[in-house]
Amino acid sequence: MFSQRQQTTIDQYLAQYSEPDGAEITLNRQYAQVLVIPAYSERPATLTRLWAEMPSDSLLILVINAPAYDLRTRKLQAHFDARCVHPGPSARWQTCLEKAKAGLLVINRCQPGGYIPERQGVGLARKIGADIALKLINEGVIQSPIIHSTDADARLPKNYFSQTQPSDAAGWVYAYRHRLPAPDHLKTAMRLYELKLSHFTGGLRWAGSRFDHASLGSIIAINAAAYAQVRGFPKRATGEDFYLLNKLAKVGPIIRLQGARVVLSPRLSETRAHRHRNGGSRTD
Repeated sequence: MFSQRQQTTIDQYLAQYSEPDGAEITLNRQYAQVLVIPAYSERPATLTRLWAEMPSDSLLILVINAPAYDLRTRKLQAHFDARCVHPGPSARWQTCLEKAKAGLLVINRCQPGGYIPERQGVGLARKIGADIALKLINEGVIQSPIIHSTDADARLPKNYFSQTQPSDAAGWVYAYRHRLPAPDHLKTAMRLYELKLSHFTGGLRWAGSRFDHASLGSIIAINAAAYAQVRGFPKRATGEDFYLLNKLAKVGPIIRLQGARVVLSPRLSETRAHRHRNGGSRTD
């Protein structure tokens, strides 16, 4: 799957830079592809729906995280506790590996001793999940050498995984749109926001820049070898998607996919700023 040089880079990354959360994880089933989602203060129904809609030959790595005690996040963890098999009392991971549906690997980083430092936020949560995905790809548990990343509130097209194919690309960015909220003034605001994003990337494209892609963590797929080469997601509370793509673009092309779009949620909450820092739903 990898060249000798790529394999050396991956081995070095896993040995020196990977987060320790995946060290003891072993799975007894193979999967065609993998998807990583950080989840903070999310509704269980949202993630249960996304999991149910995934192809049965795929694996969902769900990193449930919080910077401190959060009731909604603990309820989310409890929801999956009731559906998964726990390997032991000290383990922070559990699985649900039913043959008829996508595999599920849940990482618990929302309890004392495992909280995500607030300054590292969603960046660390994504890195934990992607590091585990890289480990499983390296072990042959995941057949595709591509790490997919999205958010809990995203709606994925049916051909989501088939839009990316192994190549020399460092990464892929999906086409996307936001669901329009009901109030007319918010519809206008959302359209203006998307226009701003399109104008920015269009300007970069016109200038011939290799950075002419949207930088949203919910629409990224990453070449596993390139991920190791740039040492993974930055452990940042915000902007982890921007900085990762910036590094990836320096080691290989970022392909802008033109297929069916990922649909993102525009919903806001009273804790929007805090949720943004730890992998909750967001509009930017």
